[in-house]
Amino acid sequence: MRIDDVDVGWDASAWEVVHADRALADDGLPRRAALTGVRPHWGALVERLPLEALDGLSFANARLSADELLPLARRADAASIRALRLPGNAIDRDGLHRLVATPLFHGLEELDLGDNPIGPAGLWLIAAAVPSLVRLALPELGLDTTTTAAALPRLRWLELARNPLGSAALERVLGDLEAPLEVLDLSLTQLAVRPTRDLGSLRALGVGRNALDGAAIARMIEPARDRVRWLDAGWTRAGDPLLSALAAIAPPALRTLAAENAAITSAGAIALSRAHLPALEQLELANNQIDEAGARALSAWRGAPRLADCDLRGNPVPPAIAREIYMASPRVRFRAIE
Repeated sequence: MRIDDVDVGWDASAWEVVHADRALADDGLPRRAALTGVRPHWGALVERLPLEALDGLSFANARLSADELLPLARRADAASIRALRLPGNAIDRDGLHRLVATPLFHGLEELDLGDNPIGPAGLWLIAAAVPSLVRLALPELGLDTTTTAAALPRLRWLELARNPLGSAALERVLGDLEAPLEVLDLSLTQLAVRPTRDLGSLRALGVGRNALDGAAIARMIEPARDRVRWLDAGWTRAGDPLLSALAAIAPPALRTLAAENAAITSAGAIALSRAHLPALEQLELANNQIDEAGARALSAWRGAPRLADCDLRGNPVPPAIAREIYMASPRVRFRAIE
């Protein structure tokens, strides 16, 4: 599941896709513009893009280097930008060092630099230079076991997916940041041990494709029991202990639970079906080992009155039983159950 799909109640401005031709015409630009077709017009954009009219600016997957971005970033009116998205470009460590000193970065509250060849020092460079950040996305940046950070006391949203940090580096980074994080994406970061840092402000947590077990994942969200809305523990060793622990914790605001390919059996499904989760709307349990007993328990679950989407695809439930369960449970949509 994508962390961008998380609803944590933020009133974030919407982004609108804008072709470079329209941007140069200054034809009623939105406050947050995701520009496309920028390469053929880059020289003109550097000179004429009306930055003062914008609050957010995105050049995604344009393969721009820091040298190409610097003339625009040094414009005085670039200081009006509060949200900047530059994923999928060609910014390296030295280029980032020069960019963070420009007006474009001075007042940023949101920054996405994912999939740039920046390397382990990237997080520290950003944190030290842009303390105003509230939302930071650095997936696939090359962060590793040597990565450190600096304090970002306003930071609420942090994406570190697809960086081989490991447990020790994550522990260090969370301590360096000193941030009351509400959204944290740690998918595919080589975690085997849960961090000890207090995560009591969490509303959304992604830990998919790590070696964490169910008890460790549950302990990560337990301090945020009354706040957490979204949990992705897919492709982990979560197993039945995760669902049993969630049933015991019973987070009242949890809306989405994803635990596909997580070694869950009917025992875990039955344990979950005894819980009271009044806000749960989406349950992703595809490709586990849940058989007829677990499927029937979930179909008869009365403790999740808002559940509207229960995915049991790839579980060992005979087709005839699957159809019977679906027909008996119209309020729950067992998507393409096999």
